[in-house]
Amino acid sequence: MLVEVDPPFIGQKFGLGGKDLETIVLAPRLEGYSLFPVSKWPCPVHCVRIVKGAPSESGFISEKSCKSF
Repeated sequence: MLVEVDPPFIGQKFGLGGKDLETIVLAPRLEGYSLFPVSKWPCPVHCVRIVKGAPSESGFISEKSCKSF
């Protein structure tokens, strides 16, 4: 799930200097959980930032383009 964060995360904590994180990707952390629709609540997730490029129109983001935080 591509998520816009407002207010953004301060990027300095992640080695980004003055660039803040405004967009992140969320993915279910445990097997059997889903975000479309949310199948169980609370839903533990992985938080991932996009380090290069942007999601394609199909919504695909390669593993090489992301980094967990």
